[in-house]
Amino acid sequence: MAAAAPGDPRLPYVRHILAGALVVAGRGREALEQFRALEPWVGAEPWTCHPDPAAAFDHARAVAVYRSGRWPWLLAGPARPRAGQQR
Repeated sequence: MAAAAPGDPRLPYVRHILAGALVVAGRGREALEQFRALEPWVGAEPWTCHPDPAAAFDHARAVAVYRSGRWPWLLAGPARPRAGQQR
């Protein structure tokens, strides 16, 4: 990802997948870095594979927060679906 141009349209998709993989691997701090870079928007795998993508994103983000030990960040609020997506 460091070699990608900042405006590369594929970068957010890679961040979504990386965040999900880091949560599963138990690497909460690293996952939080990706969630912060993504902002609270949901619109890519692995979240879109779930019936409620925003809920899946929120759950994974909460697990990352728990595993990182940084509870105050949990108060940032729920994810919001992109325009045109159902919640």
